[in-house]
Amino acid sequence: MSAGESENVTEVRSAADSATAGRVRRIVLWAALILAVAGVWRGILAAAMPCMSRDAVLYCWYARDLGNEGLGLLKAGEYQQHPLFPLTILGVQRTLRALGAADSPATWQASGQAVVWLAGMLLVLAAALLTMRIVCVMELPVCPGRSALLALALAAVLPLNTWLSADVMSDQLHALLYLLAVALLLSLGSWRVALVCGLVSGLAYLTRPEGVVVCVAGVAVLLAQVRTLRWRTVAVRTLALLVGFAACATPYIAATGQLSPKVDKETLGDFQAAVGFPPAPSTDAGETAQAALNRLDLPWYGLVPFVLYTTFRAGRIVVPLLALPPLLHLRRRLARPPLLGLSICLAAHLSLATFLLGHHGYLQPRHTLVAVLLLLPFAAIFLAHLLSDLSASGRRTLGSVIIGLCLLPLMLYSLRIPNAADRFIPAAVAWLRQHDPQIDGKLLVGGASQRRIAFYVGLRMQPWPENEPTLERRFAELRRHIVGSRPDYFAIETGPGDECQGNDELLVQLQADDEITGHLVETHVHHARGDTALHVWEFAW
Repeated sequence: MSAGESENVTEVRSAADSATAGRVRRIVLWAALILAVAGVWRGILAAAMPCMSRDAVLYCWYARDLGNEGLGLLKAGEYQQHPLFPLTILGVQRTLRALGAADSPATWQASGQAVVWLAGMLLVLAAALLTMRIVCVMELPVCPGRSALLALALAAVLPLNTWLSADVMSDQLHALLYLLAVALLLSLGSWRVALVCGLVSGLAYLTRPEGVVVCVAGVAVLLAQVRTLRWRTVAVRTLALLVGFAACATPYIAATGQLSPKVDKETLGDFQAAVGFPPAPSTDAGETAQAALNRLDLPWYGLVPFVLYTTFRAGRIVVPLLALPPLLHLRRRLARPPLLGLSICLAAHLSLATFLLGHHGYLQPRHTLVAVLLLLPFAAIFLAHLLSDLSASGRRTLGSVIIGLCLLPLMLYSLRIPNAADRFIPAAVAWLRQHDPQIDGKLLVGGASQRRIAFYVGLRMQPWPENEPTLERRFAELRRHIVGSRPDYFAIETGPGDECQGNDELLVQLQADDEITGHLVETHVHHARGDTALHVWEFAW
């Protein structure tokens, strides 16, 4: 090669390196901008949210009880959650108290929101990391950086992510750990990687029981490689994976004596005994004292279509729809490493959602969040491939418009304020505090939604089984709880919603009961969304 040719080659390489460096800088700048906007908007939603959701308040309640009673509380029958998320809330709350914050419900809520905000931001990065890992490990013909950037954008504006990053729910922390474990699962190239994958999977399990799925999928992936790897290598990596998971999970399982409280039948017996309430008479096997939920009675052939509908709803159609072309293209590789583990996790979560729907008649979009997040990298890969093709044909502007149109519906839904319809809860809390300055420590009988009132005001809470199958049994149980525990306050919501169905009739029957109304001091009504109303009764026994 002549000197002139050598100089030309050097110039070409230098130009290529400069172009690559410029592309990397643009990707980093766009990623920083997306994260900044996502973080600010999640903070705005957290500040604008009127109150926590009915499930979210449980995590703050459990965190507070863990701080007061210690880890022995995990054995209590009423404790129905895995401990990592409440423990992180407790840690942040203790830190805020050390910095001078008051020990108040507002501090507990702020602590929980700080945890989910940070977890939500890291989850956006984890979605980008998983996407880049899939592109690199699978050697797909798309730009890893561009795919990761599009995954970052999709995860940042996914409505479930934004809402759950403002409310105090465990989904964001669990999804973060889960996606990190799946990213490691794509290439268990050494026992060290397998060990870390097991540890992260164990942490996900300590947040929600579904975390065990990654560990099971990892074992399946390693066993599937017996033909390509020496059996001793497979055994060492499998052992490392199980050791990592066991290091996190075994202490919790040993302390509680069960794999998960969520797989056991829920009862209120222990909780009633703790507050001194007489035990309920024996009932038919299988009955639980869960909150009144909109339960669906679907035939067996309707379960899978409804789960798929809910998954598409959780991804606002955009994410699952965009993920379909890459999945169809890679269909022959989905059942083999390195995608085997991800495929098992996706199939397992859809199966768990189907079981939840069939067994309990209950399924919410957030229950399919992990499935949507596992589909999201493929949606980003499809968009990256589409943008590359359009750019190559000189239609880059059209590609940008298409991406904007895909992100727009997600962004519009993300503008909604979580729990905006529950503004009557802070209104009732303010009335109670003004009405009764000595209210702290008094007893409230109510349902799952009214548990928030007890938390914010500082009341003791006596729940009643809202899901009795007939109105007569619901009234009998409610009357027994009121007469038996002699509460200072009783709260119930009425209106057209499924979770309020029959409550109007219950109030009429309670008002006709002389033993109850004879002790009624005052009734206060807070009107909420539509015809929904919150009724608060005060008693003097």
